[in-house]
Amino acid sequence: PYAYLLTELIGAVDTAKHSYAELANLVNLHTGGISYDLRAFSRSGEPDSCLPKFQVKAKALTRKLPELCQILTEILTTSSFADKKRVRELIEQTRATLELNLLRASNQIMASRLISYLSPAGAYNEAGSLEFYWFMKDLSEHFDERYEEMKTILTALLPLLFNQHGLLIGLTAAGADYAAFAEPGTGLVESLSDKTYPAAAYHWDIAAGNEGLVSSSRVQYVGKGANFLRQGYRFTGTMRVVETLMRYDYLWTRVRVQGGAYGASALFDRNGTMLFTSYRDPNLAETLAVFDGIAEYLRHFDA
Repeated sequence: PYAYLLTELIGAVDTAKHSYAELANLVNLHTGGISYDLRAFSRSGEPDSCLPKFQVKAKALTRKLPELCQILTEILTTSSFADKKRVRELIEQTRATLELNLLRASNQIMASRLISYLSPAGAYNEAGSLEFYWFMKDLSEHFDERYEEMKTILTALLPLLFNQHGLLIGLTAAGADYAAFAEPGTGLVESLSDKTYPAAAYHWDIAAGNEGLVSSSRVQYVGKGANFLRQGYRFTGTMRVVETLMRYDYLWTRVRVQGGAYGASALFDRNGTMLFTSYRDPNLAETLAVFDGIAEYLRHFDA
């Protein structure tokens, strides 16, 4: 969870050279923005594979690439968590945003929980969803007694995560501009730690589960899912057509028009994930029955 916490703090705290306010001015002056995220990927067609990556995304004009790389070097290698007041502010802000999303984007929370039952990558990503909220709530409520330990952990994460080993750089630019990135980009890479760390072993018990999360809302977000690769099927483009049929014909009619929900959706992805969800739904058992009827609808569908 501290790696997910880092995505909320890094770039918003002081560095060795600048205060967080000065840093914000530099980012606004020289770039089109920098964002941070942590996400686990899986290889196409391999639902049990799991590749976590800390993502840093930035954009800048070609002539500003040297400044961008300097800013990234400073943030990724010298961020400081010593300003207790600032760190507390960011943690309280993150908790408030997460609490708002629990009600505003409950369908995403529900989908994340579902996917966590289906694949290791899904379980990893769930650690940054509802699981992360519980972590942040506890951290916020016990900030003073946990601050020193948290500061030590976050500082130790910088060279571990921003490291030359396992580094991937993706550059989108005109062909003639690639050379402009070579020198500042090399400097950025060389500034990162080259220490080798042992590979981490992750393990989750991936198994089907039934779960209900209770909130003060009067509506529900209902979902059901499975992994079709494990059932012997493969991903095809036809599934994209099925998604549309579900959203604008079967699920639209049964869940929204007849059931009174605000919406419903279907998802099939290359990793085998198959999800059916409803949004702001007054029903529960009735909607699950609609999901169970999808196979029969498709068997008799005539284009």
